[in-house]
Amino acid sequence: MTTRVALFDVAGTLVAGNPWRGFLKYDGMSKARVYSRYPFILPPYWAKNWGMISDTRFRQVWVRQMAALLNGFTVEEADTLFKWIATEFMRGDYRDDVVARLREHKQNGDYVLLVSGMFTPQTRQFALALGADAGVGTELVFDSAGRCAGVISGAVCAGEDKPLIAKRYLEAQGIRLDQVEMVAYADSGSDVPLLSAAAVSVATYPDAALTAVAHERGWEVMGGG
Repeated sequence: MTTRVALFDVAGTLVAGNPWRGFLKYDGMSKARVYSRYPFILPPYWAKNWGMISDTRFRQVWVRQMAALLNGFTVEEADTLFKWIATEFMRGDYRDDVVARLREHKQNGDYVLLVSGMFTPQTRQFALALGADAGVGTELVFDSAGRCAGVISGAVCAGEDKPLIAKRYLEAQGIRLDQVEMVAYADSGSDVPLLSAAAVSVATYPDAALTAVAHERGWEVMGGG
């Protein structure tokens, strides 16, 4: 019987690099399609860097633009891209110490769930690559013909919505949250809500915002801070 659930963020936590860059580097993604999103991405990117919008707000814009990049992709084409990112593009970027912690949880019989702002089928490919039990994230919409509609369903899996999405997924799997201890691993200040929802919180290679919170609350810090 599962007595502990381990939640792992992906980008910045399990991998050092940015998996989203794989969308821009993938051979099956035309340059014209990529460039068409720049007018929508660059203004909020600059606004974030100038402190005009929060990191969570930028992530919400970014994820929606990445969904637009996939407009027209079949389920199979999208999964091919997601698998390539998890197994090829990010191959040299996995953090050995955090991956070892994930595998320790598995060896102990814990349920390991990856939870990310990435699309759910993309997060699942990382889960498959790492031997986690499952992956959940932002829901990507496919039409009745099995082609991506270029939009998401529901909230972006970030900020306050991230722990809610993770908990809904676990409950759908029949895991009683009142009967398990949750452990969470994440790297960003935008992940404070996820970490705060767990009984045990681990700041992994944290940014400055999360480092400050981790020290204030006495959370374990891996790889930095």
